[in-house]
Amino acid sequence: MAKATKPQRAALDALDDAAHAAKQARRAAKKLPKKPANKIRDLADDAVDAADVSMKTLRKRPKKVAAHARKATDRLTAATKAALDKAASKAALRAEAQRIKKEANRAADQKRKKREAQESAVLSADATAAPGPNAETPLADARTDPGGSEPAPRTRPTRKPAAAKPAASTPAAARSTAPKPTAAAQATAEPAARKPAARKPAPRKPAAKPAVASDLSALTVVQLRQRARDAGKTGFSRLTKAQLIDLLA
Repeated sequence: MAKATKPQRAALDALDDAAHAAKQARRAAKKLPKKPANKIRDLADDAVDAADVSMKTLRKRPKKVAAHARKATDRLTAATKAALDKAASKAALRAEAQRIKKEANRAADQKRKKREAQESAVLSADATAAPGPNAETPLADARTDPGGSEPAPRTRPTRKPAAAKPAASTPAAARSTAPKPTAAAQATAEPAARKPAARKPAPRKPAAKPAVASDLSALTVVQLRQRARDAGKTGFSRLTKAQLIDLLA
């Protein structure tokens, strides 16, 4: 067997490089999308065809065989690198998009939690500021007291004890010791005793009641109720102003 020349050895190296590149490209095509993977497989088949050369052709035209193998290898390598770079770029963009989406979701969750915390704080503040069940509302005050003030509890007037009456009759000893008046003294004393009995009591002035009514009409409902309370009246909490004036007049 004749020794291979330098061009023949270069052609053999080019054929080996083409076969190795086709093998690596087919392995990489499995990780690529369908369209670029099909393109890489086609170029890998071309590289395999370029590497499949008979020894007769290699001895006759080694430079042409080497050039054809190198061209197929370079084309396959460039296409594989471009497809891998594009896939890596897409993967990076996809990862960046996922990261941005996660950050947006995290920010939305934080904002939602902050809003819920603020709402719960407002609700708790409203609950603490709300009056209890025993607290009186202004509406209840207005119903119980039309004049705007809460009436005082009813108190019964206390009766004053009756004063002791003086004795109507004198002792028997005083009657026996008193001297009897004479007939002349009785005659002069009878007109004097009858004269003051003939006096009639002075009539009441009718102008006093309107004056009192006019004074009472100048007062408010609260003041009228206070006067009724001081006077010992009862059942005046639901009376109007005119009824209170009639009650106090």
